[in-house]
Amino acid sequence: MEKLSLKEIRANAKAALKNQWGISIAIIIVSSLLIGFGQFIINLVGMASSLLFHASEHPVLAQLGGTSTTGAFLFSFSLVITTGVSWAFLDLADGKKVKLEDIFAGFKNFWKVVGVNLLMAVFTFLWTLLLIIPGFIKIYSYSQTLFILKEQPEIKVMEAITKSKLMMKGNKMRLFLLNLSFAIWYIPAGIILGIAFYKLSTQFDFLNAIGLAFGALIYALGISIYLKPYMATAAGSFYRQVLKEMENKI
Repeated sequence: MEKLSLKEIRANAKAALKNQWGISIAIIIVSSLLIGFGQFIINLVGMASSLLFHASEHPVLAQLGGTSTTGAFLFSFSLVITTGVSWAFLDLADGKKVKLEDIFAGFKNFWKVVGVNLLMAVFTFLWTLLLIIPGFIKIYSYSQTLFILKEQPEIKVMEAITKSKLMMKGNKMRLFLLNLSFAIWYIPAGIILGIAFYKLSTQFDFLNAIGLAFGALIYALGISIYLKPYMATAAGSFYRQVLKEMENKI
């Protein structure tokens, strides 16, 4: 089977998004708000712990105990929500109708979802200790793990990671270039921020610098509303294509 070009993968993603842009954007916004709210709760608990345990015999340890428990729970919550989002967009890439509640799908396999995310993070960190580049490569090696877990919920965590590594042999650069084709959309925001920094550091033009920085932020937020569903659907389309190519080799 001939490999699809990146242009064709993006075209498949766009076709899948047709008539589902509204729900796709809603999924991105709601999931981001949920994760942001989780971070807010962590900060709130931290401040509350500081006040409640100020008179404690060991105030630092008491505060750490309160915030670490809450932080661990909400961090796990964020991992599961993020996983649910990626699964929703895989369904969308497959031509299925998606719903807002799909972002909670990861809770059906909570411990395995959290475990596989943490294990991938640990492995990536250990590879990064050697050099940055090996760690970066491993991110792409493990990139299909969550999709595999969605379709094979009974699979063992290490088996899912191993299968992802097998799928990505010879495909890491393809996925990198696919991601890069989306990342270049943010270049204008970087240029505008650079101009703002130049005006601030050399001309002390605070008003123009703030205006430019605000413009760059608005541009980045606006383009993200369009790009994030597009990128997530393209990631699902990429997974499906690589899986078909592997099956045709057997």
